[in-house]
Amino acid sequence: MHLRLITCRERLWGPNGNPVLAAFNNLATFYEDQGRIDEAEELYTQALRGYEKAEKPNQEAMFNTMNNLGVLYKNRGHFRAAEAMYNRALAGREELFGYNGDATLDSVHCLGLLYATEGQLSEAAPLWERHLQGREQLYGPSDARTLIAVYDLGVLYDNQDRIDQAIPLIERALKGYERTRGNDDKMTIDAMDKLGTMYASHGQYGDAEAILKRAARGYEKLYSAEHDATGRTKRNLAKVYVRQDRLREAVIIYRDILQGYYEMRGPERASTGEVCSILAELYEDLGQLDDAEEMAAQALQIFDKTLGSTNISAIEAAATLGLLYAKQSKLDMAELMWERAVRGFEETKGPDHPSTLGQMHNLGRIYKMRSHPEEAKATLERAFERAMRVLGPNESLTQEMGRDLASLYDNLGRTEEVMQIYEQLRHGLNA
Repeated sequence: MHLRLITCRERLWGPNGNPVLAAFNNLATFYEDQGRIDEAEELYTQALRGYEKAEKPNQEAMFNTMNNLGVLYKNRGHFRAAEAMYNRALAGREELFGYNGDATLDSVHCLGLLYATEGQLSEAAPLWERHLQGREQLYGPSDARTLIAVYDLGVLYDNQDRIDQAIPLIERALKGYERTRGNDDKMTIDAMDKLGTMYASHGQYGDAEAILKRAARGYEKLYSAEHDATGRTKRNLAKVYVRQDRLREAVIIYRDILQGYYEMRGPERASTGEVCSILAELYEDLGQLDDAEEMAAQALQIFDKTLGSTNISAIEAAATLGLLYAKQSKLDMAELMWERAVRGFEETKGPDHPSTLGQMHNLGRIYKMRSHPEEAKATLERAFERAMRVLGPNESLTQEMGRDLASLYDNLGRTEEVMQIYEQLRHGLNA
């Protein structure tokens, strides 16, 4: 259909006639929607070249094609090409429609979005500030298009850690969405969730709790109790409880999330393992070590199956489980977990990384407690030497390692080495 239309128009208006070039643009958009990106790019480019050659090009259509080509370049990751095309479209639209023309503001937003996507937030911010001011002048402060610009700028400010400027914008967007879209609309609920996380970051825990509860109920009604969005908001709410040391309330929420994940996804998902890991930490903080061990073991099993035993999440889960075993005097099982953790951290983070050294320290202490003096000596000596070299003698981990190694030497009757260790530590503290 599109190709026949192009052929007919070429006969009537020639290859660079405005109707022909408009058909190229429309066909390119059709191909882009189908995922035929190479063909779409070729047609957009052909249309743009035609406009540039035409005696009296349709300027509005030409700038639309430039903008469309910029979007395509952005989606392909060709950011510099996209930037150049967006700037051309913006300059043309400013001249044609004015500084605050609707199409001009669309180009301003697109260029800002490109910079935001690249992480160039300082370049994006003034563009989106201009976009918002223009929308307010064109449509008023309560128009749906203005409210979207308000929300976008608030999110950008939040990403820049400009929380004091971000919160009023998201509050304004939320009030506008509630008035124009209602409480059950997805954009309204998204704004609730965003505002709740901002309140939490700002230490406004009461406000955060209230609005995150609303958002969780909204997502549950919009989707289901097991949906990812519902679970994400409940996790944000649980984090608010944790920050206030309301751990038992946080546990209730995470148990609810875990049940939903099991029902919706089954146990073989990494996100399910993440919730198990969080629950293990909470139970440990509450002194419920049996429950903590159960959750940590589940997390390790899930990570091993879904991510592989050498994945960092699996290695960290093994380290956590080792600690829980040690706290319950299950030293043989703690030893196995920490041996695995040491190997894993050495492979993934390197032999001198603080995580590796911390696990070596734990393993050396377990060897000592289990009356394996040679293994304890070799492990603690290796850990202490690396810590002295990498962290320095004044680091608390180095000091603790040194004291444990000195204690082991003392048990072995190696008094001279005990004195050497303490001399090294004292030298560091007095340096």
